[in-house]
Amino acid sequence: MKKNKFLYFTLLSIAVTVVFFLLISLLFWNKLDLNDQRFLLKIIKENGGYLFICFLFFCGGIGFVADALLNIFFIPLNKIMDETALIISSNPSHRIKTEGGKSVFNLARLINEMADEYDKLKTDVSLEIEEAKAAVENEKNILASFMEQLPYGALACNAEGKIILFNKEAKIIESKSHFIGIGRSIFGIIDKELTDHALYEANIWQNKDNIEASSSFFMVTDSQKLIKVQASPITGNNKEYIGFILFLYDMTAEIALVKKAIESEDGYLGYMKKRMPLITVSDRDIMATFRKRAKEQLDVEITTEFSEKSNWIKVESYSFILALLFIVIKFREKTGLDFFHCKIAREKNMLAVLFILSDDETAKTVISSLNQPVLTADNKKILITLSEIIDYNEGILTIDSSCILNRTYLKLFMPIVEIGDPETIQSIDITDEKQEFYNFDLLTKHFKHQRLNDYLLKDLAYTVFDTETTGLNTQTDEIISIAAVRIVDNKLLSKEKFEELVNPGIRIPWEAEKIHGINCSMVKDKPTIKKVLHSFYNFAEDTVLLAHNAGFDMKLLQVKEKDTKVKFDNPVLDTMILASAVYPAHQRHDLKSIAQLAGVEIKGRHTASGDALAAAEIFLKLIPMLEKKNIFTLKDAIEASKKTLYSKLKY
Repeated sequence: MKKNKFLYFTLLSIAVTVVFFLLISLLFWNKLDLNDQRFLLKIIKENGGYLFICFLFFCGGIGFVADALLNIFFIPLNKIMDETALIISSNPSHRIKTEGGKSVFNLARLINEMADEYDKLKTDVSLEIEEAKAAVENEKNILASFMEQLPYGALACNAEGKIILFNKEAKIIESKSHFIGIGRSIFGIIDKELTDHALYEANIWQNKDNIEASSSFFMVTDSQKLIKVQASPITGNNKEYIGFILFLYDMTAEIALVKKAIESEDGYLGYMKKRMPLITVSDRDIMATFRKRAKEQLDVEITTEFSEKSNWIKVESYSFILALLFIVIKFREKTGLDFFHCKIAREKNMLAVLFILSDDETAKTVISSLNQPVLTADNKKILITLSEIIDYNEGILTIDSSCILNRTYLKLFMPIVEIGDPETIQSIDITDEKQEFYNFDLLTKHFKHQRLNDYLLKDLAYTVFDTETTGLNTQTDEIISIAAVRIVDNKLLSKEKFEELVNPGIRIPWEAEKIHGINCSMVKDKPTIKKVLHSFYNFAEDTVLLAHNAGFDMKLLQVKEKDTKVKFDNPVLDTMILASAVYPAHQRHDLKSIAQLAGVEIKGRHTASGDALAAAEIFLKLIPMLEKKNIFTLKDAIEASKKTLYSKLKY
């Protein structure tokens, strides 16, 4: 790009010189009388060839001088400016190496000497800073070790639900469609209203003596694990609500204890009172579990009809669902049917679970069984009655007949738990002196009411990815590997990565295998692109996609939209294009050249994971360079990208 500009400048210089020569000649010609003009024309005609050759040599000399000036002075000077900015902004160890005139060479030498002095001073300062930070890092390492050794999951979120801290055990609630990671939203996994309700309860409890400012609720993961979630709010220095902490306890093992308690002297009711308190659940969650258990254990289909808004009740979930299943068993014994309909509706301050029946006798069968031992799906008797379960869960069981609709309802009433306004949450204060060494920037950042284009580049979340393929034709070649890492809040999260081999369904050519080292035997048992792209879409959710030569990779994803039904509508940035905007005087902007310029080591060249990691590190080095060119926001970066020649590449 710069070479073309310099060539145009040389040609323009020759053209201007020729025009200037012609104008001078015209002025001179007009001052001659007629005889002198005739005499001059005669000389030109007789010696025209020699004069033309001289003119060509003259123009060539001008072009040679202009080209020499450009290559000896102007081009090296542009490179010196770019590389000096690189030394100052992102790669202090870089030194200028350029060809040029003596003055340019001396200038480069002086800048390198200043860079050496700057590097020495910076090293001295860094040593002092490192010593000061050592104690802080030690405390952080202790915290990290402590977090990793916790036998339960722990994570902290800002007010918008973005995760700012978590340990490995917290991944127990992770699902195939929602990942646990820094900067990701917890509300994709845990219902926001349920979390707000728990925090509201914590606010009430903290105003009572000797009661911890936290509240609990239960959830069931995609892998059918029963998780107890304990929530506590966080406040800042001014007592404002800035986030919350969640502790996650796997209660699945309690099911085994439940089975043992069934045969104990106290029976299940005694066990419940000792170990299983009432917990807050939504009507939709508890009924979804009931429907699933009814289908799996009884082979009975239960359809449900809900009111527009969710309602919450407090129950001991195991016994409550056991009671609902017992009611279904009695219905089936009486009617022989394997299909029932439930309506869940709010009646004043009660939640009514209505079983819709065709006659009174079926409903009376259940009422008459209130004092019978409850039966499980395998007909084992539990030493607790239906009446005891309903009483323990604070419910009421009645029959309601409608003469108009000729229907009978068996109604199970449960007290509704009212949810408070999340904005009124007052929180526990964690601004003790012992907490001052934590700097969770995401706690105080709020992007809710801003447009994405106006975000600063250093404040955005990125998924930096790369692909390996069977070839370079985006229409006919296939993806055989996708890898990605995340950047959140200007920090590279290299351990939060995505890496998958893909079965392309075609033979991998030897020419491609020589480059990336992936052969047919390595991918024959791997998932297809349809499955992998769905997982990658979930991994990249709510982030900016970033790649080196992103146009190629995005075209590969676009070609697969029809087959996979996965469409990536994330904003996209390209480190190759951004590097060309930052280093316009450099001719090569491939990954290897830019990595060398930025001082980034590529570990695993031509592997998707190695190239993605290198692109991420390069981008972090580019951000301060972009800021020096007044490119601060996502919008600025997109506009600057459009002005480069690389943006016109088509795949």
